[in-house]
Amino acid sequence: MIVNRELQNGIGSVVHWSSTWQLKLVDNKCHHMRVGLISFKPVQYVINNSLLHSVTSSTDLGVKMSSNLSFSEHINSIVIKPSLNITILFDVFIVKIAIYSPRLSLLMCDLCLSTAHLFGHQVM
Repeated sequence: MIVNRELQNGIGSVVHWSSTWQLKLVDNKCHHMRVGLISFKPVQYVINNSLLHSVTSSTDLGVKMSSNLSFSEHINSIVIKPSLNITILFDVFIVKIAIYSPRLSLLMCDLCLSTAHLFGHQVM
């Protein structure tokens, strides 16, 4: 395996800085990702005497990134959340509220279906 000495030195500097400021790095949550459209030779990096794992995708601050610069995984995760929320709302308002107020239940059903249509999802 190849090691980029400059990058390994940079990792060492980050470890030293975090130790100085008493910010412990969690080894099993650290990894590295090579980004680009061409294939790279495998590399190994070490942090606190632990090998950094190589990954092809990672999430940082809620943004999913992939090594091939595709954002399809991030976009799909964003699209799924409203769909799940719509399904939950649909179940709650249609089933539970229908018992107490059928008219309100119909209004909420219309709202859920309109929202589902807006995001391009089918309910039921």
